Amino acid sequence: MSDVFVSYAREDRSRVEGLVRLLEAQGFSVWWDRDIVPGESFDELIDKQIDQAAAVLVVWTKNSIDSRWVRNEALEGMDRGILVPVLLDEVRIPVAFRQAQLANLVRWPRQSDEAELRGLVEAIRSKVGRADAGNVYVSPPQRRLTITKFIAPIALAASVALAVLIALYWQPSTTPDDARKSVAVARFQAPGNDADRLLGDDISQELLRLLRVGGVPVVHQEAMWTLPTDLTPSDVLQRVGARFLVDGALRAEGKGILLTVTLTDGATDVELWRKEMRSSATDVFALNRQLAREIIASLGAPFEQVASASAAVDREAYTLYLQGLRLLRQFGGIEDLQSARTLLERSIDIDSTFGEAYAALCRTHLQIYGTTGDAGDFENAERYCHRALTREGRDATIHLALGDLYAQSGQTVKATDQYDQALLLDAELADAYIGLGKVLATAQESVRAEQAFQQAVTRQPGYWQGFNDLGSFYVRAGRLVEAIEAYTRVTYLRPDNAWAFNNRGGARYFAGDLEGAIVDWERANTLEPGPYILSNIGTAYFHLQRFADAATKYREALDMNPNDHAVWGNLGDTYRVIPERRDEAAGAYERQLALANDNLKINRSNAEALSRSAVSLAFMGRSAEALKSIEQAVELSPDNITVLYDAGVTYVTLGEFDRAVDALKRAIDVGYSVSFIDTDPLFDDLRNSARYAELIAVPSQF
Repeated sequence: MSDVFVSYAREDRSRVEGLVRLLEAQGFSVWWDRDIVPGESFDELIDKQIDQAAAVLVVWTKNSIDSRWVRNEALEGMDRGILVPVLLDEVRIPVAFRQAQLANLVRWPRQSDEAELRGLVEAIRSKVGRADAGNVYVSPPQRRLTITKFIAPIALAASVALAVLIALYWQPSTTPDDARKSVAVARFQAPGNDADRLLGDDISQELLRLLRVGGVPVVHQEAMWTLPTDLTPSDVLQRVGARFLVDGALRAEGKGILLTVTLTDGATDVELWRKEMRSSATDVFALNRQLAREIIASLGAPFEQVASASAAVDREAYTLYLQGLRLLRQFGGIEDLQSARTLLERSIDIDSTFGEAYAALCRTHLQIYGTTGDAGDFENAERYCHRALTREGRDATIHLALGDLYAQSGQTVKATDQYDQALLLDAELADAYIGLGKVLATAQESVRAEQAFQQAVTRQPGYWQGFNDLGSFYVRAGRLVEAIEAYTRVTYLRPDNAWAFNNRGGARYFAGDLEGAIVDWERANTLEPGPYILSNIGTAYFHLQRFADAATKYREALDMNPNDHAVWGNLGDTYRVIPERRDEAAGAYERQLALANDNLKINRSNAEALSRSAVSLAFMGRSAEALKSIEQAVELSPDNITVLYDAGVTYVTLGEFDRAVDALKRAIDVGYSVSFIDTDPLFDDLRNSARYAELIAVPSQF
């Protein structure tokens, strides 16, 4: 067994050899694939060595950054908690791995950076479990050797029926400059009753807002509230990419409260100060302003804007707002959303001028609409957003809510304008970058979309929902290795979160690993049963030819949410290939059409609603309507795998095999799996076409 497994690109072997010699001089045993026995299975040898290693050293360079096997080995190291990355070139490392402590040896060996080298060796020692033996760092020898490594290509498989839920927010990693400035506010602990814990939440939320108003870069609340509770302060700051940590504990003291707060500098791991502050339970806002003033003063920033923050807001209304906002952000299900709506409505009943509460109601109704599909919730969202804007037009969160509203309704220009307005008011508002990225991706502006997502990630590296949307972006672009990396990061940040496993299951599904996808989805369904997850399992069963099981899962999904037009379409697809249930397909398709039409009344640009409807119309013999619907869908979203798959099914059903082949060839170009086409029963009639052999000969993207 070797202490260290080294993962690198073969083009960098001469540079890596010097690094290996340096590690060996520190007493580590190192495996770096030079001694491969002829005839030995290379893949088995790699698996054996990486499994036995105590540390995985990944060397990031211009050559390794795009290497799939380097990324796979890095994922193995990260999953086991033994990853030690080192940078030899100035490159942007894959997003999933940016949170690990990185040794920067870009100038090495021409210039020796003692601190970086010592940090690298100490990181390896911590993984290996060996104390510092006092070894001396030595200059590495220079000798050139080469070896070739091979890895089997990853087969891409995508399904249009898949209903992977992509969360509303996203994220990756901070730059060193941002980390030096940013502040993380922990969720204040209150060991008493529920009322005390609620008050602790209110205080930490309000403090976070005051710091943001004061111009201090702060870590997103979601990133802090979802962290494991057993992390040290330095672990917390490393995970979220911040410099300072504010932590607090609250306990009841007579009729008042005692709040103990600490400010820690992560760069030195030194507690800068500890304060004990007393207040009545009804005057916590004054306490918060005092606390924010002292923190901002400690950071050397001005306080002018904080003094007047929320001065004009009724205290009871603001408390209800904070409670509702917490439920909205945690989004444990429809019950949480409905409770948030009630709290926020009570807030504006008390203070009808409270713009932020109206904006939160807008977001609440948008999320309820996303869960139920009820058009009335969308109309309520629109009403509350516009009321918020008339009350407080310069609040960034209101422009963010309006951007989300316009994005939901397909008004991309208005949505982009609102996100831009939000960022002008608050350049650190990661959610606005997320919304902007999603709108740009919908408009086929992929480069700008990825740039917006990267901006959001840079500002909030511990925000797990950000990795969700990053994974979504990569899935839609057919960049499945990167998608799996992003979703793996989500499962690391939120091992108790169902959607983390749901979305990684989606990426594995698209990559052709159906059994692995089912494992992730079953895990997700155990954590939080939901219609989208059940639908996803049904889709995997469909492509495994287990049609009865697929129909069962789709029915279970519809029992939970009968308003999802896509799942009704999936059920219709399944019934039509089960001989004894084919007569039931028409009823499922009719229900799909009715629900999709309701959706299209709100957003006429919903390409997937149009394409799913085209499949239903074609099966029901409404050829002209089917052709019109699918042509509109393809025009709106010409590179959408779901739309192109639906186009193939629609054209096959109508007997237009040449057009079906053209659509499916395009689907393959953007990431659809040839093997899925070859085993899909909906394409049985196409197999007799003269062009079918031409279709299955097209190489998949992966």
